[in-house]
Amino acid sequence: MNTFIKKHEFNYIKKCLKDLNNAFTGCVDINIIEATKIYIQDKILNIFGDLSEQEKDLLDISKITKSHHIDRYLDDLNEYVYGMPVITNAQINRLFKKEKNLNFQAKMLKNQKMFT
Repeated sequence: MNTFIKKHEFNYIKKCLKDLNNAFTGCVDINIIEATKIYIQDKILNIFGDLSEQEKDLLDISKITKSHHIDRYLDDLNEYVYGMPVITNAQINRLFKKEKNLNFQAKMLKNQKMFT
């Protein structure tokens, strides 16, 4: 299966699963936890347009029963995330041709690679 999740969508899924983790830790009623899981599952599926059955199965969170399963789920899901392309200094200089004193530090480029 190809990568189909954008980075911002993955971050939204992580935020939703943080809410699920809070439900696991702060709630003892199983019905409330199940309702929270259904609500979060709906929120996750609504951010995507057309999904195949395989992709829907991959995004299914009904198998998550404990808070420590969330980390494993996110690690498995991270394989299907595609990030932003790496931008080189030459590409930036072509975009800003008129700027004479445009200097980029290597530290900024390292930070950019960490986010992709």
